[in-house]
Amino acid sequence: MTSFELKWEPSLSGSISKLPPLIQSNVLRALHDGALLMESVSQMKYLSGPRPDILAVKTGLLRKRVLGIMSGTGGDPTVFGSITLGVSGIKYAAIHELGGTIHHPGSQARNFPYMVFFWKKRGFWARFRKTGPHDIPIPQRAYLQPAFEASLPRVKLLIQAAVDRAYRDS
Repeated sequence: MTSFELKWEPSLSGSISKLPPLIQSNVLRALHDGALLMESVSQMKYLSGPRPDILAVKTGLLRKRVLGIMSGTGGDPTVFGSITLGVSGIKYAAIHELGGTIHHPGSQARNFPYMVFFWKKRGFWARFRKTGPHDIPIPQRAYLQPAFEASLPRVKLLIQAAVDRAYRDS
């Protein structure tokens, strides 16, 4: 799973856990709203092209699998709650986020006697019976980290508004 996580400082999470239950529930609701905000920013802003700078959508599978999850303490007393933005179940998610190379073992013509490609280096169409093993460079086109960083100020405002609303209502 490729993911980025927002965690509280230990002193801040301790002070939040000492607040009244109404304020704690408002902060957890704000964390949930922030997770959904991060998810939508990643899906709409960073997974909709234009190529080659931003990852464009072909099938929509990667866009559907981006999830913003708000989780609780997990048994850790220093953590009040956290937001995780990530993708699971897709093999190519990490290579697009971080960049790198993939190895192609080569291929062979099956239904036709030749495979036809446009050879960019030479500037003409070429026919091949088979291709040899080669590496394919994949550029870094991050879609989780920039969405996480772009949404962070708005998530902090949501949390602050939740605390202010709870103090105003009580």
